[in-house]
Amino acid sequence: MQLKVFTIPILNSEPFETEMNHFFATHKVIDVRKEFSQSEKGVYWCFCAEYIESGAKGSSDKSRNKIDYKAVLSENQFKVFSRMREIRKIIAAGEALPAYAVFTDEELSNISKLEEISLSKLKTIEGIGEKKIEKFGQRLLESLKENTQSEKNGQPDKLNSGEWSQTDYQRHVIPLIS
Repeated sequence: MQLKVFTIPILNSEPFETEMNHFFATHKVIDVRKEFSQSEKGVYWCFCAEYIESGAKGSSDKSRNKIDYKAVLSENQFKVFSRMREIRKIIAAGEALPAYAVFTDEELSNISKLEEISLSKLKTIEGIGEKKIEKFGQRLLESLKENTQSEKNGQPDKLNSGEWSQTDYQRHVIPLIS
């Protein structure tokens, strides 16, 4: 943990407040102590902020910076990323899990950048271990492959159109529950 002290004069405080507010907005602040203080130079508010360093474990700075994957990924990669998000949603519903517990957006983004998507390649993605691959990897790959083949054959994109039949649901979701 780190400490940062801000001394803000009562008069003409705006630039000091701006600096402090920016700090609070960009750091994981755990506690703030404030004291009113007076010296021969004037009257001040003193704030002592206790915070977690931005690269530290448990820091939530990543969650504050939303990523626009459409801007970051190529058009093709974004298409694959979007399909995988839909597949993830279906898998998560079948497992009664939040979608991010199946694969995070960052993991899906990294998968979409792979030239060839396979179980062995999934192992190279940070955050995807043996358990995730064992539990969700094969289903993701099969669903992605089926979806891609349907598109090549000129069939509609069932994932994004909401046109899943009972058979589709049984093939993609029921095996996950069993």
